[in-house]
Amino acid sequence: MLYRLFKVFYVVILLFGLLFTFFVYSINAPNSYTSYSYKVMCNNGKVFDPTSKPIMTRGEEPYDFLVHQVNSECEYGHAGEPDLLNNENVREFTIEKTPHIHIVTTKIDQIKNTLITLIVYNTALEIIRRTILYIILGRPFIPKKVKRHKNETK
Repeated sequence: MLYRLFKVFYVVILLFGLLFTFFVYSINAPNSYTSYSYKVMCNNGKVFDPTSKPIMTRGEEPYDFLVHQVNSECEYGHAGEPDLLNNENVREFTIEKTPHIHIVTTKIDQIKNTLITLIVYNTALEIIRRTILYIILGRPFIPKKVKRHKNETK
């Protein structure tokens, strides 16, 4: 009776391990992020990187640069004070945004982490199972191989 209850408990924990392994698989899904490099080309021929200048931006990447400050950098060589009330939004430049994709985790990393989790979990569970069987039922921790005679059937 106790042995059957233990088997049921073992199967439940084994199924929980499969659920946990699926959880590890979904957490380690491949992901990446994108960063950008910018190049401003002014109408007068000047070319510069706006992120290396004190030009204010709006929002997250890809950034939207303040038109007044970029115009000032193109004309005078320095970004003027941000004039948020200035309605002079005539663009005297073009911005080239180049995306750079950075891969954080790959599919191979996902599979590797899942397999390591599955192997470690099942090995630990089997060691615990054999230890409990040894303590409670007195069964050997490592079962011995039984030799069969040639005339004995399976």
